[in-house]
Amino acid sequence: MLILIAEDDELILKTIEHKLLKEGHEVILTRNGKEALPKISVFLSHPSSQVYQEAQYAMVSLSGFKRLDFLATASGKISEWQQLRLLFSVTSIPENS
Repeated sequence: MLILIAEDDELILKTIEHKLLKEGHEVILTRNGKEALPKISVFLSHPSSQVYQEAQYAMVSLSGFKRLDFLATASGKISEWQQLRLLFSVTSIPENS
């Protein structure tokens, strides 16, 4: 399993990485959410719906409303469940939206 870790504490980051690698996982390390976004966005076009839905959720969870922009170019249907999950992850909506 591929796991992305966003953690600013170097010791915690390396400890988690070591444990996950030992368990046989692939690991992508980032120092914060901003650094994680480009690494997550790669998975928005993944062939597996489970993978791209998790990427969509992560993008919106980390960046909020403005990261719903991927919906304009989404090629597949987004289930009602996924729509609700995305909406619930938005913490605030800008005034001029």
